[in-house]
Amino acid sequence: MQLLEANDERLALTTRQQRTKWVVVVDRDLPIGLIANAAALLSATVGRHLPDLLGPATVDGSGAEHASLPYVGCSILGADGAAVHAIRTKAATKPTLLVVDVPRIAQQSTSYVEYQAAMAATPPEELAYYAVGLVGPKNQVDKLVGGLTLLR
Repeated sequence: MQLLEANDERLALTTRQQRTKWVVVVDRDLPIGLIANAAALLSATVGRHLPDLLGPATVDGSGAEHASLPYVGCSILGADGAAVHAIRTKAATKPTLLVVDVPRIAQQSTSYVEYQAAMAATPPEELAYYAVGLVGPKNQVDKLVGGLTLLR
C-alpha cells in the first residue's frame, strides 16, 4: 500500500461520498486523558496497516510542506464499555474490516512484554476495551455503529 497520488479522484470526494469509512468508538465514561490516548494509539495502528488512507503531503501559502493526513476522515463516537466490547466482537467476524482495539490491559501494563503476557492469560469474554477502531466498507461500518453519536 502507498500514499495516494495528488491526482487520485478519491481526494476530491467528501467524507460522505467515500466508500471507505473510519470510526473510533471509545468508552465515553473514561477520563479525557485515557480517551485521547486510546484514540492516538488506534490512529497509529491504522496508519501502519492502511497507509493508503493518507493523502499526499501538502504545502501552505509559504511553500512549507505539511505531513499527509487521512483523506477519509475519522469520526470519534462514544458508547458505554459494554457497547464498545459488543461492537469489537461483532466487527471481528467481518473479514473486510480492519479492527484495532485498545484493551484496558494495554493501559495498565508497564511494558509491551507485560501487555502480551496479560493478553495471553485473559479469555476474550473477559477483556474490557477502552476503544475500538474500524476501517472498511461504509455500509458494514454503519451497521455496526448505527445509532452512536459523536463524542462530545
